[in-house]
Amino acid sequence: MTSSGRDNLVIISVLVLVGAGYFLFKNPSGAPHAENHSDVRSMGQALSNLGELPEDYDGLIKLGNDYMDHGNYAIAAECYRRALALDSTSLDVRTDYGACLHGMGLLERARDEFARVLEKNPRHPIANFNQGIVYLDMKMNDSTRIYWERYLALEPEENVAESVREFLKSMNQK
Repeated sequence: MTSSGRDNLVIISVLVLVGAGYFLFKNPSGAPHAENHSDVRSMGQALSNLGELPEDYDGLIKLGNDYMDHGNYAIAAECYRRALALDSTSLDVRTDYGACLHGMGLLERARDEFARVLEKNPRHPIANFNQGIVYLDMKMNDSTRIYWERYLALEPEENVAESVREFLKSMNQK
């Protein structure tokens, strides 16, 4: 999968999760929560293999992408963290690291990672989008609006752009 394809997949996944979260917040008596024990077991197995992670940058990125694509954010974050220790210049890797931190519920740390990316490149579309997601989760709608409007200015025709517009519109109606 190409980097832009993976980015689009991440964006769409995040929007689906945000929409589901919004629905569950509005309807807390929704579907019952079910645990997936096989995911817990695979995460435990992956954590026990941390010492066996690749030591090369490209290997860490590839493995991080694989874990992130499967929702194993803790292991993916560790891969990205190690890759950034080898080369801290990749804004895309730092953005993926921030997305993993967000996926683990570490909102302040995710916000800080996206801020680092945007300090270097304020026109990084995915970092702007993800920063908006973090602020949405922090219930800071004004900041969400700022970053999502920046995202829309940068990527007005992306697949997810219409969903972002609709979400912003619904935020304005509240």
